Amino acid sequence: MKEVFAIPAVGALIYRIKDNKLNILVQERHKENEIFEKGLLELPAGKIREYEDIFKALKREVEEETGLTVIEIIGENNIDTREMGEYTVNSYVPFCCTQNLSGGYSIILQTFLCKVEGKIIPNSNETRNVRWMNVDDIYSSINKNLEAWYPMHINTLFKFIDYYQKGFIYE
Repeated sequence: MKEVFAIPAVGALIYRIKDNKLNILVQERHKENEIFEKGLLELPAGKIREYEDIFKALKREVEEETGLTVIEIIGENNIDTREMGEYTVNSYVPFCCTQNLSGGYSIILQTFLCKVEGKIIPNSNETRNVRWMNVDDIYSSINKNLEAWYPMHINTLFKFIDYYQKGFIYE
């Protein structure tokens, strides 16, 4: 029997406070060969290439999809790197890990909290309508139309909003 493995991916929950409101960067999926997920709202994310450092992958994906430069990844300074023979191994703690167990394709997504700078490109070859969205609107949108959101990001968004409301996340 041939083994098939989950695809490793990394995501960015990019947030800011503007006019005393918490905003998160969202975008619409627009991958060329997608049928079911095209147009769903999501966070910037993408696949990790073989032997690619997860933080470099995250920065690459955010820039490709949004045009923004990641200037801070929460937790990046707490990497534990070990070299042994031909191995170089990083240990880190993402904000949230999500695994798809059915539908779409098998993926494991590790999402980090990030801060960015630069100017948003509203459309790329993988995304459309990149924009800041108020968390109240995100929460309302998910509750009113769950099917409009990419499933891999919903739990992460709810976790982040909950943490923020409890004072665990701050600017």
